[in-house]
Amino acid sequence: ATVAMEQHQVFATGLPVGLLVGSVEIVHSRAATPQDASSACVPADLLVGMQAWELQNPVRFATPVPVRFLPYGVWFYPFKRRG
Repeated sequence: ATVAMEQHQVFATGLPVGLLVGSVEIVHSRAATPQDASSACVPADLLVGMQAWELQNPVRFATPVPVRFLPYGVWFYPFKRRG
């Protein structure tokens, strides 16, 4: 994480914590490849057997939004519970 933060000149001081800052659409899931290592900011060997999500339509919220429910696993719905 530190390498990615330095690479993109993002500094942890002052960043929102425990808030939703935006959203993206997951449009595809596929097997990760060594070429994903740079985007994932991890060594390629950590991607063996892992999945990669392809994302589109990023939206940054004007104001960060508090999370209503803690995540359980990968899929979570912070605004309302699914029935």
